Amino acid sequence: MEKTYWEKRQELTYLAGEKKVSAYYRGLQKAFEQAKKEIQSVINDFYMRYAKENKVSFAEAQKQLSRMELGELQEFIDLVNESIGKYNLKLTNMSIKARITRYQALEKQIDAILQRLYALEYEYKGKELLKEVYTDAYYRTWFNIDRYHGFHQEFAQVNPRTINELIRYPFNGADFSSRIWKQKDHMLQVLTEDITTMLVQGKNPQTLVKDFARRFNTKEHEAYRLLHTESSFIIEQGSLAAYKEDGVEKYQILATLDMKTSDICREQDGKVYDVDKATVGVNYPPFHPFCRTTTVPYYDDGDIEGDTREELEIGLEAGETTPSFPSVPKKTLERAMHDPDYLSQELNALHEDIVLQDMAKEVGFDKKPTLLSKEEMDAYIQQGNKELFRGIGGRQGEAETYVEQFKTGEYFAGKGVYGNGIYTAYGEDGMEVAKQFAGGVEKNVLRISLKKDAKIISHDALIEMQKLEFTALQEEERALRRKARKEADRIYDETGDDDKVEMFLKEAAKKWEETERYRRVLADPGRYALYKGYDAIDIPSSRFMLVLNRGKVFVQK
Repeated sequence: MEKTYWEKRQELTYLAGEKKVSAYYRGLQKAFEQAKKEIQSVINDFYMRYAKENKVSFAEAQKQLSRMELGELQEFIDLVNESIGKYNLKLTNMSIKARITRYQALEKQIDAILQRLYALEYEYKGKELLKEVYTDAYYRTWFNIDRYHGFHQEFAQVNPRTINELIRYPFNGADFSSRIWKQKDHMLQVLTEDITTMLVQGKNPQTLVKDFARRFNTKEHEAYRLLHTESSFIIEQGSLAAYKEDGVEKYQILATLDMKTSDICREQDGKVYDVDKATVGVNYPPFHPFCRTTTVPYYDDGDIEGDTREELEIGLEAGETTPSFPSVPKKTLERAMHDPDYLSQELNALHEDIVLQDMAKEVGFDKKPTLLSKEEMDAYIQQGNKELFRGIGGRQGEAETYVEQFKTGEYFAGKGVYGNGIYTAYGEDGMEVAKQFAGGVEKNVLRISLKKDAKIISHDALIEMQKLEFTALQEEERALRRKARKEADRIYDETGDDDKVEMFLKEAAKKWEETERYRRVLADPGRYALYKGYDAIDIPSSRFMLVLNRGKVFVQK
């Protein structure tokens, strides 16, 4: 059965990780070969120094080192430590006692070489590789998902702690580091056994060459098997994290990367599982050592069966996901949706919402408030109108300036937890709350009330309205994306041309990118309410009134 375009993309994600592992392994092979040569060299040196009549007896090997030889051993260990020190690594169990035999010294030299090999070339660089393939799989999978159903607003960053926890996770009985050091300890054991046999039998070190080559080849294979299995686990965990982050609910097993597929994986191929029930080795890869099975996101597209190219084009050309913008404040909204520099300027503003301020100016919400005397304000409040208080803080002299600005100067919209705008407090403790914002200075508290014709919406009602509209838009977007996915598969089946598929998806995505931008700009409740024409938002649970239209405000002089 021919693979779909989407299956091919996810296969490439796995193969990209596998390629990184292979490239790293080639370097590791060279490191193993270098370590083998170094160990053979120290054995040869040992033999040349202590051999009598072309052999070193076991008894000769058990003699203690001289003071000079102890110094030479320390220098050897120091050099190895220095070579790995720049990676914040250090040899372990390398303390040298005053009384140490020649054989023990040789064993320590071999151990030092193996520790450098396994600690630096294998464990340290191996972990860096696993972090890299996890990150690559995570972002590639997320990108594939977003190519599948449109463009995501932004990628969540990979959490380094998550990767480290996965590397330490004993998914196959023991973690990566434990398996590495178990291999190293076994390597040291078999090499020293070979050396002991050589000494007891009085043989020349050259007799060890074939045995050493076999030992190192075996350990290289073990290293590759561990790296391949660990990297498969990490790659698939990166994909799984992307599924969860992007809201993918189901995944499908894809076990046909080549003709070597195992019976276990062949039996799993094509099966669909819930993302939240993924269990490694049971219903999620890897299923065994050297496993090359991967997964793809699974979507139930049954509701679009029968859609044709013509239906898709009609839907796209009709712009069915483009919101019908009100007459105002369209200019500011369009700018915020399409001008990245403008949005960047807004994001960098710590205390003010530049977009909201420009929206207010565009629709006339920045008009000056109406000033009333204390007597006039008292009378107005006595008529049953809500009394509001706005506390304005700042450094000495600044607060007074900001108070005057609210009355006669530029419109200012601050940022807040319930939405952006002009926050005021009401209720029995309204004045006290406002005074806290004014640093306890009562003269910097404005007494305010909204005009009778002010259009006010409760915060709960506003959020519900926003949710309903955004949900409806997202459903329309999903319908278009499903149609686009199906058409992309058709193009790929007919042409096999990745470039044509990419071009089609790029054009199709433009149709729903507009609503994604629309939702992003109007995600803030204050902006959304102003866009819908509301003058203020009532937040009764906290007794705040978020004013948006300054022209609908009375302020006491």
